[in-house]
Amino acid sequence: MENKNKLSSLQSFLKTAFNYFFLFTVPLYFVLDASNQFWGWVPLNSSLQVFAFVIISMIIILLGLRSFLKKDIAQVLLIWVVIFYLFFKTIKDWFVITAGLHLLSSYAFYIAFLLLLTIVFFFIVKRLSVETVQRLSSYLNVVFIVLVFVEIGKSAHNYMNRDTVSLNTEEVKFADLTNEKFPDVYILQFDEYAGIHTLKNGYGFNNGRFIDELEKRSFQVVQHSNSNYNGTSFSVLSLLNMGYIEEITKTEVSSAIAYSKSVEAIKTNYLMQFFNSNNYNVFNHSFFEVEQTRHLDYLFLPIKERLMLDKTFGSVLVNDLLCSVNSNSFHFFINDLPARIDSYNQEVIKRSYETIISEKKPLFMFSHFMMPHSPFLRDSSGKLKNIGAAYRESNKGLNIDSYLNYLKYCNAVSLGMIDSIQKLKPNSVIVLLSDHGLRNARQGDRKYSEFNNFIAIYSPQNAISIVPDSLCVVNVFRLIMNKHFGQSFPMLENRMVNVNMGLVE
Repeated sequence: MENKNKLSSLQSFLKTAFNYFFLFTVPLYFVLDASNQFWGWVPLNSSLQVFAFVIISMIIILLGLRSFLKKDIAQVLLIWVVIFYLFFKTIKDWFVITAGLHLLSSYAFYIAFLLLLTIVFFFIVKRLSVETVQRLSSYLNVVFIVLVFVEIGKSAHNYMNRDTVSLNTEEVKFADLTNEKFPDVYILQFDEYAGIHTLKNGYGFNNGRFIDELEKRSFQVVQHSNSNYNGTSFSVLSLLNMGYIEEITKTEVSSAIAYSKSVEAIKTNYLMQFFNSNNYNVFNHSFFEVEQTRHLDYLFLPIKERLMLDKTFGSVLVNDLLCSVNSNSFHFFINDLPARIDSYNQEVIKRSYETIISEKKPLFMFSHFMMPHSPFLRDSSGKLKNIGAAYRESNKGLNIDSYLNYLKYCNAVSLGMIDSIQKLKPNSVIVLLSDHGLRNARQGDRKYSEFNNFIAIYSPQNAISIVPDSLCVVNVFRLIMNKHFGQSFPMLENRMVNVNMGLVE
């Protein structure tokens, strides 16, 4: 009799545990699915944190639902809601792309559709018998157990077969420096700052006043310049590694793995390693992580935990849906993407000036500004605009007037820094450039506009007597290192590789 009671108790325990197993399997499936999709590029600590957070959240929500719903109904409804929350964008893509319901491409219609669907589902479940709801709950438990085992199988396959090596460029070997004094180096990089050709021929804008001011400061402005990639992380890697990236595939770019690989490669870029090894104080004022430097928080690149979280409703809510609110204090309170971008830019300006006035030498500084990239958050005087209006404007395509005003603000920022550098450290090399050209251009040669960037170089004592009339990003530091640091790098051919929208050309 005692054994029967023990067996009965064990069966009861196992049945109860099975009923709540979804609290474990649903978040585990979410984490494993993302990890397998982006194998090797979602950090384990991020996966564990998200896994724990989802479990705790589900338990709290379940307890709340249980206060006014029956147990099995609460469980089924919770699974339904959590699935739509975690896979919000994935489900949207299925409706729009696979099912062809293009009306749902608008978030307003899509969210309304999901709410209606949830209400209908709730009333259907409430009308079902207790036994049917229990069977449905058990079925959902079994489904997620199976899905978890499928993902575990994928993980085993990925562990055996997937390549998680970062992107490579041809190795650059530096000659040893002599004991003579070498200049400090400053890089001021502005994101999506359009080139002379695009501004003049595409939009009739003459940037001549800014160029005149640079030339007064002994800068040589490249008349025909271009980036070799039309994506930020790829262009930054090609700049700092002074070369072309090997083997970027369409699949990797489309799935965002290539972005993770490029960011990983920037960590150990050749240029900063060179200056570190030669006892330079290296300052990295960007959101790119580089070994032995302090970087700022990541902003927008689909890397690390964002690979996992960008498809969730919470991410869409904070970084898209709420961005249109007409309250700047609200944006900074929730710290959404536009607010983070402006805070980032102001922090880069602040840290750059701190570096410029520092007494540390020799010195290498890399500052990356997320402007005049959209959204166009400030006017030509530097005054912060209505963030909600600026975000809505950016979703409608390129507003050239707002872009040009933001560009003028960038001109003022760069001239201010250049004046400080030349006053305090006149024997420094200063490189002013953009990572790529203007995307979403509606005038002129739209394809070329994405690569037509801006490059201007200040060389102390006119060590670089003539900067080539045509210069691309991969050759910028080949030129500088040859003239100022005793190197003998050959100039590479000029190629433009399209990595936008999953294309690799």
